Formats: sequence, C-alpha cells, structure tokens
Amino acid sequence: GLPAWRSWPAVSIPSCLTMPVQKFKKVSAIGALKVLKRPSASEKLDEEEHVAQEDSADKQAQLEGSHVGEGEEQEEVISEEDALKRQEEELIASRRKELKALPVGEIRHLVEESGLEAGNKADMIEAVVSGEAKAREEKRAHAARMRDVVVKRKAQLEAMSVGDLASECQS
Repeated sequence: GLPAWRSWPAVSIPSCLTMPVQKFKKVSAIGALKVLKRPSASEKLDEEEHVAQEDSADKQAQLEGSHVGEGEEQEEVISEEDALKRQEEELIASRRKELKALPVGEIRHLVEESGLEAGNKADMIEAVVSGEAKAREEKRAHAARMRDVVVKRKAQLEAMSVGDLASECQS
C-alpha cells in the first residue's frame, strides 16, 4: 500500500507557513539619506538652467518694481557672479573626483564620444571636465541672450498702441 503519511487526511496548510521567511533590513531616516545618489551632470545642468531662469525673473521684477541704489545693485551682481563661480568650481571638483574613480576604458569612451583626443588618464579627465565646463558656459550664455531678446521684444510690444498690436497680430 500507501506510505503512512499519504493515508492521513488531507490538511490545508496556509501558504505563509510553507514559504521561506524573508528578512527585511530596517532603514532609519538618517541611513536613507546616506544612500541617496548625487544628481548626474545633466540633472545639474537642468537645475542650473532652472535657477538661472528664476534669477532672471527676480531681476526683471526688481527692474519693474522699486529701483535699488546703484551701489547695492552692483554688490548683488558681484555676489551672484561669485556664487556662480563657486558653484562651478565645486561642480568641476566633484566631476573630476567622479571621473578619477572610473576605469580608463570608460573615460576613453567618454573622450571619444566628445570628439577629444585620447591620452593618459589625467589628461583625458581634464579634457572631459573642461569640455563639460565649456558646454555649461555656452548654455548659460545662450540662455542670457534668449532672455535679452525676450525682454527687448516685450518692451517693444508694451510700447505699441492697441491698434498697432491688432494690426501686428493680423499680419
């Protein structure tokens, strides 16, 4: 016949007893903050662009609203330039450190994608970092030119009469 265990009545065993036990690590709020990744270079560029747009909106609001004394305005511009310069230096230092941690093959791939010349690791890192810095500067300059064009066109449209605006819209 049948083995003794097969002759017993069929009993339904809950699945929670037959499945292996899973252990979960408890993560504290402080530990979770340490695990967060730094934003990539493209995310930083997007963030810088967003900050630059907010800054330009603040400057326009100041120009339209109450005018600050020339000395105070000059100090503010210098501090913004210093802050931007400091932020750029920190970004370059962190990117340089990030690239130094990469294997040479990956750095060589980045250099080739950028259209730069391959060399030793240090030279390639400097070439990539300087190329990225140049691209960020060009992007900031382009955004500044675009803001200038928009401000000038807005001033032209505000100076036009309603009739002139209507004829402009029809054409």
